[in-house]
Amino acid sequence: MASYDDWKDADIRCPFFRTQNRSKRRVGCEGYLPRSTIIHTFRRQRDFDSHLTRFCAADYERCPYYRALMKEKYDDKT
Repeated sequence: MASYDDWKDADIRCPFFRTQNRSKRRVGCEGYLPRSTIIHTFRRQRDFDSHLTRFCAADYERCPYYRALMKEKYDDKT
């Protein structure tokens, strides 16, 4: 697996992405409430890297959080 020490927020495709902190293994996404951010904290570095690679920077429409937010907040039946 590639190293993401130089991960750029510009590489992210997900419209709900807000922030990330690799050293703390955190990804911030648009929250359900207005003007809020939800933080996902991963126990392992490889899980953090995998999530950003798999969902945030690539196939975000398959992300469980993206799908839930689209369904509940934006009333999309994905």
